Amino acid sequence: MKILYFLGLAAMLSWSLSCDSGKTPPSAEHSENPEASVDNLHEEGYMYLDEGKKWRVDSGMLVYLRTMEAAISSFAGTDMLAYDALSETLQRESDLLTSNCTMKGEAHDVLHVWLVPYLDLVEALSDAQTPEERSAHHVQLRDAFARFNEYFE
Repeated sequence: MKILYFLGLAAMLSWSLSCDSGKTPPSAEHSENPEASVDNLHEEGYMYLDEGKKWRVDSGMLVYLRTMEAAISSFAGTDMLAYDALSETLQRESDLLTSNCTMKGEAHDVLHVWLVPYLDLVEALSDAQTPEERSAHHVQLRDAFARFNEYFE
């Protein structure tokens, strides 16, 4: 498990360095919270639409996201072995997603606001010690994709 954790961290670091992550967070006028400061939009997890429309995710990256979403939505397991398999699928696809980052600009920045907590949930699913804990994380992962689909296409 520790190797998976370190591989995930390495992939996230690699993705962060390879992508245009140095861009300043967007202006507060696009935020769901117009009183939020420009500097804390990303840090506090504010997501917003692109002038009322969903952000476009590059097709090469979207394939990994949809594979993860399908694995989560079709999952019906209840034991630790089934959750192990789901966790491995999600980690593999997350690694592929982050290592194949092609997005730049504001859409990339908004995707990061969604992606960082999602990756934390994938790790939490893997680290959970009981089927009940894993079930709770599975529900959170489903909810994360519901939120993803509100803001991205």
